[in-house]
Amino acid sequence: MYQPIYYLAKKKVKDLEKKGTIKPELLRAAGLGHLADEAAEIRFSFGEVANGGPDGGAGVLISCEAQAKDEGQRVHSRIGFYGDEQVWMPANEAKGLWIGYWKGHQPQAIDLQRTSTFGGGLVLTISDRYFLIPVVRRQDGTTHLPQDVKLCPFREIVKQRYADIWDRTAAAWDWVATGEAESDDFKIEPAVKLALDCLSLNYRVSPIEQNAFALIDNSNWLMVICCMLDITNTEKMEAAKKKARPFEPHEDANSSTGPKADSQNTSPVAATCT
Repeated sequence: MYQPIYYLAKKKVKDLEKKGTIKPELLRAAGLGHLADEAAEIRFSFGEVANGGPDGGAGVLISCEAQAKDEGQRVHSRIGFYGDEQVWMPANEAKGLWIGYWKGHQPQAIDLQRTSTFGGGLVLTISDRYFLIPVVRRQDGTTHLPQDVKLCPFREIVKQRYADIWDRTAAAWDWVATGEAESDDFKIEPAVKLALDCLSLNYRVSPIEQNAFALIDNSNWLMVICCMLDITNTEKMEAAKKKARPFEPHEDANSSTGPKADSQNTSPVAATCT
């Protein structure tokens, strides 16, 4: 098991760590808000780079401590900056944030899994990783998201923490059912963001990990959305595919192809429900 490693430029362990953990607000300020929700439940490993870090300077390294899910599972707990053994790329230059991983050992879904997960969905193969996709909204309005119960009259309301993704799946249902959405804008970018946010319900992923590990792409974003809507009927999936707009990422004069892929980790992307 290999966790992602995060590097914060010009920081020291004492600026962030307190008895092996971090205050959520410090994670959010560092650009790692997707780790903040579990700050009290997981332990972190820390290391310092005196000089010559990913950016050429000094900083602090942060990684979630891997926990073996099965007996006999090997846990890699080494933390440090080893340029020849790792792959690094900038994640948020404004915050001095970088993400890295060990060559030949990109983190797998089990490494990114949250301490508690939502079930009820299907398992998708995404970039050679097996992700459990939770059901966020069915056509009848039921969900696997946590809900508050109100009385007089009785009703169930999705908890505020999950209200945003719940609301956005309404537009997704409109689009799947009719090819149009009330928002008039269910295009590729918000669709990919919705698919990634669905993954983030069960896994510690954000645009940072998306850019580093190429999780959501033009071959699987629609499959993730179908699964989160509990559309498992092959005919309905094919109908949704026909409505899908071509995958046309925006490009401009300042765009680049991004960091070169780690040749030891590249492989064809599969997206199949199992």
